[in-house]
Amino acid sequence: MFALNNIENKIEQWYSSKNWKFIATVHAFLLACLFSFPRIPDLLNTSACCQNESYWHIYDMQKNAPFDKNIFKDASPESHHSNMALRIGVPILGKIFHLNRAFVLALQYLLGMVLFYCVVHFSYENINNKFISICFIFSTALIYAGKMAFVQTGGYFDTFAIVPLLAAMMINKHWGYFIGVIFSSFCDERAVVSIGFIALYLLFHKNKERYYHIISIAVGGITYIILRYYITTAYGLVTPAVSQAYGLAISTLYKNKTHYLTEIFKNFEGLWVLMIASYYCLFVNHKYIILILISGWYLITCVVSFMVWDMDRSLAYSIPLLFIAIYHIKQYVDIQGIKIIAAISLLFCFLFPTNPIMGAYNKYGNSNWFVIEFARYVYELYTAGKL
Repeated sequence: MFALNNIENKIEQWYSSKNWKFIATVHAFLLACLFSFPRIPDLLNTSACCQNESYWHIYDMQKNAPFDKNIFKDASPESHHSNMALRIGVPILGKIFHLNRAFVLALQYLLGMVLFYCVVHFSYENINNKFISICFIFSTALIYAGKMAFVQTGGYFDTFAIVPLLAAMMINKHWGYFIGVIFSSFCDERAVVSIGFIALYLLFHKNKERYYHIISIAVGGITYIILRYYITTAYGLVTPAVSQAYGLAISTLYKNKTHYLTEIFKNFEGLWVLMIASYYCLFVNHKYIILILISGWYLITCVVSFMVWDMDRSLAYSIPLLFIAIYHIKQYVDIQGIKIIAAISLLFCFLFPTNPIMGAYNKYGNSNWFVIEFARYVYELYTAGKL
């Protein structure tokens, strides 16, 4: 406990500035890049294909003609290509503001830092302790949901689908939820996972306007469905409902059975300590309805996630669970107890980072420790005679 108090005092000194949340956000970004830095040729767009799977060419075509169904006429129903037909949020943004790949990637990195800021801001607003807030933001930087903005360099826009919803939680305005739901849903349909958790958070939040916020989410969802239906009927853009490779499939759920425990653990890693503590508090305080609804939605999320091959990307959409856990834990555990929970969470995130020291194969975000990746890049330049 003495060591913990010393560390807390140091953190109070290091983050004594009035802009400490922004400083912590930058530090979380550096930590994420230290543990998981993307392939440098991919980041500079100098490699042949930019990641193991790249869909920038589809972004370029959609940006020029967002509603052109001919872009997908030759796409197999089993391909990820075909599933992108109605994921037009980022391409339309690119068309309006004339964003090339580099600008989109830069915006993606910025949104990744916004996610970190949302974590540290929400933590401090609810618990009012810098040590705990720092532990949670650094823990987030070490899990896939926190670092995916910095390792997805192949034209996957999960960050664009998740962060606007988290930002809406921070803004906490009707229009924020409405716009966030529509834009996020048009970036990726899996945004419904995050939307569900945010709705549950609002449902049990002690806020007089929470029901109006939930109505805003519902109206945004209905508006999205209407717009999607119109685009489908007017322009012929469709997404395969079921496919063996990339769409939802029962057979894929069975084939992924060996990944259930590892992927669920990797979803939050050390932050599961916080989740379990929060669930336990809800249970012993007889908050059974809240517990059942949260657990039920996460179970549905897991089932649906394992019905597709990119399960890690799908599970990342459950990141609002972190905010739910923070909100509930502070109601039942004293500040000293939360400090211990936060410290243990961070420790386990350090011990089990999503990407191991020698890098990890992940077709949605291939990365290494920065030192290793930088050394490899220099070696590749040297062997190619460019140094």
